[in-house]
Amino acid sequence: PDTGILVDLSAEATAEESGPDTGNLIDLSAATDSLEDIVSHLQQVPLFSGLAHEELRWLGQKVQVHNFAEGSSVAQGRNMRQSLFVILHGQVGLKIEYFRDKQHPLHVTLETGDFLGEHAFFRQDDISFSAITKTACTIAEIPKVAFALLSKKYTSISDSLKQTYKQRCFPPMLACMPLFSNLTDHERQDIAKHFFTMNVRKGNIIITE
Repeated sequence: PDTGILVDLSAEATAEESGPDTGNLIDLSAATDSLEDIVSHLQQVPLFSGLAHEELRWLGQKVQVHNFAEGSSVAQGRNMRQSLFVILHGQVGLKIEYFRDKQHPLHVTLETGDFLGEHAFFRQDDISFSAITKTACTIAEIPKVAFALLSKKYTSISDSLKQTYKQRCFPPMLACMPLFSNLTDHERQDIAKHFFTMNVRKGNIIITE
């Protein structure tokens, strides 16, 4: 079987592959930042620390930058647009739920330089998220195709996305499993980093003794 988390970054991915939408992205108002302003912000994002200046300029031309007032909904549901959202300035409250058990959502406060929406790049239909701004925010939306090009060239970017996915999306799923149901939220977050997924086709042998 194919081991490791499978990142679905093909440009041909469709809404059907991600499952039915359970929430719509709101109509965002684009900010008026200049390209150099956007590049300056992107330089401060740890996810892009390995990019050269010209690559950051290329990325700056691909992103859409949006301004949000405090208390605004950035995105919710299953992120059908399959974009990655990077916080250039401000704080965002993120809630991640596992559809089969909404009693144990994961709550995270994201700061400047953090990102969200990573679960849409993986073959996981049972995760839903809600992102609400805690302060006025400037957020860059990176289209799937642009992000795919970067992740293919820089494995550190793809690896960071996988690790963040595990830390955020695994705990809500673990909460509904009897083996881990008695653990605290913090304990589930701690052990989630030790898990990996396997993509197994029907009829494949998972383990033999």
